[in-house]
Amino acid sequence: MSRLDVESDRLMASCLAGVALPDEVAELNVRMAADTSLVDEYVRLMRIEAALQWQHGGLAVPAMTLPAPRASLWQSRRVPILATAALITLLVMAWFVLWSRESASVAPMKPSRPQMLATLTSAENVSWRSEPFYEGQDVAAGTIRMASGFAGFLLTSGTQVGLAGATEIHLKDSMHVGLTQGRARFTCPPDARGFTVLGPGGLVVVDLGTQFEMAVDEHSGRVRVHVTQGLVQVRTSEQAIVAIEPLDLTADQMLEYDPIAGHVVRLGVPVAPRVSGAVTWLDDPPASVQNDRLTDDTTMFAFLERAAVKLDSDLVTPHGKVAAGTLVDVYLLHKDATGLEDVELEGAIQFDRPILAAIDDTALLGRTDPTLGSPYTRYDTLSIRGLESGADRIDWSPERNAVSVRWVGYGPDDLRLIVAHQTSGTTVQVQTNSRERSK
Repeated sequence: MSRLDVESDRLMASCLAGVALPDEVAELNVRMAADTSLVDEYVRLMRIEAALQWQHGGLAVPAMTLPAPRASLWQSRRVPILATAALITLLVMAWFVLWSRESASVAPMKPSRPQMLATLTSAENVSWRSEPFYEGQDVAAGTIRMASGFAGFLLTSGTQVGLAGATEIHLKDSMHVGLTQGRARFTCPPDARGFTVLGPGGLVVVDLGTQFEMAVDEHSGRVRVHVTQGLVQVRTSEQAIVAIEPLDLTADQMLEYDPIAGHVVRLGVPVAPRVSGAVTWLDDPPASVQNDRLTDDTTMFAFLERAAVKLDSDLVTPHGKVAAGTLVDVYLLHKDATGLEDVELEGAIQFDRPILAAIDDTALLGRTDPTLGSPYTRYDTLSIRGLESGADRIDWSPERNAVSVRWVGYGPDDLRLIVAHQTSGTTVQVQTNSRERSK
């Protein structure tokens, strides 16, 4: 330790003991200004002294440990005022430094943590257009934007939300969301009765204990509501230019709302076709028909992919051509063995209306998955996904409303059927411009 350090320690000890002379206090001030570490040390010693005073009730240090007091310091009439003033100045300086540093060490008060509304429970091949999320992450109010993939969220209300493809949804609270683009599936428990989804054009969908799907076309703003279980009520908000009376939709009912044209059409959900042979009908689209996901050695599977789809362009397939603007229902036949041994399956599917076209080519299957496939089903990109020449065979009925299929092999095979839509839809009366806008 240098003489300078020893002298600084002596000066600090004298000040803390209350026996420093005015020139000693001034000297310590100069040293502290030149070396801020002395301020830290003096503050540390002050804390120790304060702690001792607090813990021991102001118990004095034994007299034998203290240097002999200088009687002239406090007894003299010439120095008490100057010494006291200098000491007060030094203590105020040390206190200010201590207060400033302790204030800086305390983190500034942050805004209260936003309330979490949902948790991301699953994500597969998701490309985010908004802030990316990871599985298990809690999500606050705000907008979720996806470019592609599949994502599942669990709201704090208990409602499960599944998003598919290019979708944009806004979380307002655990009971109110807005869907502005894309496709979403909502599964609401009894406790979430009244869960509400707002769509373009002021469309309001209120859950009354159900599972339903909504799709919003990004170009036209048309909204499709499809109830798969239970009941929902569909109406328009007070801000909507086109007003509709509240409508109840039950299981297997659909509705299409066009906010620009100002009409609502209640669409009939196609009746399940008749299947025979080694074909099993699925009431709901499976989560995946990728390799080794939906397998069986004794049956193939059939399900409705989409209903009442209006084709944006001509669809040309090896088994028929469908003109743009045609309203169609789309079905898929799928086969995949459980192991690596070939299986032979034969079955048939029959509709009450014509099959307009069929897709059994791997490349065309892949190109039409986004527009004709189920938005909630994962599809494969394998080169063996289509029907192979040779053992695989498709036979048509004379009326062209039924098809029989023979598949041989162990890998996945798919056949997409484009069927004329079941025209049982009815137009719902609307009141156009029934609400005056305030000027």
